Amino acid sequence: MAKDRAATDECVLAAFAAREPFFVRYDQLGVDSIVAEGLMLSRSKQLSILHFDSYSCNGLSCVRVEPCGSPRISKTKDGIRVACASAYEM
Repeated sequence: MAKDRAATDECVLAAFAAREPFFVRYDQLGVDSIVAEGLMLSRSKQLSILHFDSYSCNGLSCVRVEPCGSPRISKTKDGIRVACASAYEM
């Protein structure tokens, strides 16, 4: 896991452009829980947005997965932008 956010973002952009499977996790600042967001490009080329919050764990999974149709990922001054049916800033 890279500590350098810029290097991590470059890796994501390169893997996405090459359509190579990848997973990345971005830790977020949580008030009373562990919070993270992530991206996963599967072998079948499906991009998914992953949301984790240890406070909202219920039952079998603490991760909410949202498929991203027709994804576009671009670089921003603060990180990356993922555009699907909805846009996500990470």
